[in-house]
Amino acid sequence: MNNGKRNRRKGHQFERDIAIQLREIGYPNAKRHLEYQEGEANGIDISGVPGFAIQCKNKQKYVSVNTIKEIQVEGFDIPIVISKAKREEPMAIMRWEDLMIMMSILKETEGHINKTFEERKSDREKKYNSID
Repeated sequence: MNNGKRNRRKGHQFERDIAIQLREIGYPNAKRHLEYQEGEANGIDISGVPGFAIQCKNKQKYVSVNTIKEIQVEGFDIPIVISKAKREEPMAIMRWEDLMIMMSILKETEGHINKTFEERKSDREKKYNSID
């Protein structure tokens, strides 16, 4: 198999893995967006996650923050790039304004999430370390 096919296969598997993890945390309709089946993807790799427009990149090195400009959002969807570098954990790229909004919402619910945050973070780190 040539490098191009292997890299595409790796990228598609990464998209499937991200969709699975999103389903595990409460987005039951999260799935890999198949551009040729559903019209133009507009830079979106994961569909079924209301409020978010997610693109996944699994490369040798992390992608540039400018990659977020490839995502064409509809309405108030928050564009997020999930970038994975070889032998590194996935990282999320998002606009500062969107992160501030998400942080303010978390702050409002702070009393309800503090107990489980560390547990969830630990579980997710174990899963991310298994993705390559």
